[in-house]
Amino acid sequence: MRVGVLGLGVGTLAVYGQPGDVYRFYEINLAVIRLAEGENGYFTYLSDSQAKVEIAPGDARLSLEQELAAGQPQNYDVLLLDVFSSDSIPVHLLDAVSFQVYLQQLSPEGILAIHISNRRLDLVPVVWTLADHFSLTRVLINDLGDGVITYQSMWILLARNPALLTNPAIALHAEPMNGYVSHVCLWTDDYNNLFQILK
Repeated sequence: MRVGVLGLGVGTLAVYGQPGDVYRFYEINLAVIRLAEGENGYFTYLSDSQAKVEIAPGDARLSLEQELAAGQPQNYDVLLLDVFSSDSIPVHLLDAVSFQVYLQQLSPEGILAIHISNRRLDLVPVVWTLADHFSLTRVLINDLGDGVITYQSMWILLARNPALLTNPAIALHAEPMNGYVSHVCLWTDDYNNLFQILK
């Protein structure tokens, strides 16, 4: 599999890599990259991964756009966005312009996975509106965790092909969203409204 990840953190997602996989991380913070690569011996997720691990330093959207401009679409099987958990989210990575880039980098049978856990902001309606705009099928995965070792984790999975999200491993954990309607306008480079999604 080819997996793209926006947001490196300490590299924990690399542990899912299998032999023959490629995991390409996009990370803007050079200090984070150094720590994830093993500086001071704190973290070894990247070096322990069975996948081939690549790191693209810099702003993720700019890096993805540059790859496309150079005629090098990554054709990801999975593209994960794991950059929205802080109190100050990068809104330019959650709008129609960025989503157009993500879809160009995603294989036709790929899944766009967005980690939307956030203490202050409800990102479900924002992603829901984007999914409607691009005619994407979506499911919400809300794992409550146990509160001790694991904590609540909320993801939205998006795909062009609805059949991808009926996989039992996904469907078993999907939260019913029948009748859900987003009242949030489409976010673009010219418009977003964080006040509207405050919890």
